[in-house]
Amino acid sequence: MSIKRNLPNDEYEAAVGANAPSSANVYATIADVGGGATLRNVSATDTFGTANETINCTANTFAVNLPTAALIQGTTYTLVNSGIGIITLTPAVGEFINGSATITLTQYVSRTVQSDGTDWIII
Repeated sequence: MSIKRNLPNDEYEAAVGANAPSSANVYATIADVGGGATLRNVSATDTFGTANETINCTANTFAVNLPTAALIQGTTYTLVNSGIGIITLTPAVGEFINGSATITLTQYVSRTVQSDGTDWIII
């Protein structure tokens, strides 16, 4: 599959399949072609499990755990606190987020982190 930018209207054109006619225009979002992230709403301690996942914390005070950063360099996770509690983002033992053992998120705060192969950085 190929995707190209179609200016000036910023839509994306994708030619899908080996037998797609050259004159066929198929418009798709990034999610349609497999680049989308998943979103889960949680209200208790949880762990990120799917690459490029977003967890929305809807209530309570608890921790959300990151998997080990090793072997998943480039993977991103987004944590959103839409509830009234305090959410603690916790990396695996021995790993850090921008040099810290944990970070906390108050209501209406979000953070996206990315694995550098050893630790996590906030992006």
